[in-house]
Amino acid sequence: ALVIVASHDLALNMMVSRLRQKNLNIKIDVTYAGSLGGLIALQEGRADLAGVHLLDEETGEYNYPYVKHLLPGREMAIIHLAYRIQGLMFAAGNPKRIRSLEDLTRPDITLINRQKGSGTRILLDQELRRRGIAASEVKGYAREVDTHLAVARSITGGKSDVGLGIEAAARACQIDFLPLYKERYDLVTPIESYRNKKLRQLLDVIGSKDFQKAVTEAGGYDTSEMGAATFVGGDS
Repeated sequence: ALVIVASHDLALNMMVSRLRQKNLNIKIDVTYAGSLGGLIALQEGRADLAGVHLLDEETGEYNYPYVKHLLPGREMAIIHLAYRIQGLMFAAGNPKRIRSLEDLTRPDITLINRQKGSGTRILLDQELRRRGIAASEVKGYAREVDTHLAVARSITGGKSDVGLGIEAAARACQIDFLPLYKERYDLVTPIESYRNKKLRQLLDVIGSKDFQKAVTEAGGYDTSEMGAATFVGGDS
């Protein structure tokens, strides 16, 4: 079995689907527990692979500071999946005329949030702090879902007005999207897993031009560095 604990991502979903099609006998267990949940699962030996997009406020760097902090002394491979666009999702036609994060404080706007520990939640909290906006000023802040698609569906179902998420989810649900941030989504695995056969087929999928084309066509992704690996910790 290949155990993946990750922050939700449509490209990751596509990767897992391709891998299952390639090898009908492979068992893949995917849990969307957020970026921090993925790294903690690696820390505790409960996962082979984590999917993360964690922005470090001090350095402005994605993922590496968190990997070094949560997995000290362990040699890890960080495999780049894609850059992706995060932004505000809202109903088609933008009936509430949402223009920025500051609009989240409006009394007529209801947010649908991501769960604690997800990279998207951490990004939103950082941006609210930067603007001096308290969580208590945002209607719906405490309402949480586990995936970008769940955010989009809450909006299409009329339960929420806005949510922070990825462009691919907005496109999939045919709602409007305001791009705000370009972020890095990486796959993290212990070096011993990276070097054995367990991940070889997965790495072959990521290296496929056909797969990279499919991810690009999903919208809001930059696959120009997909599959590039960096090693941190240990003697590196």
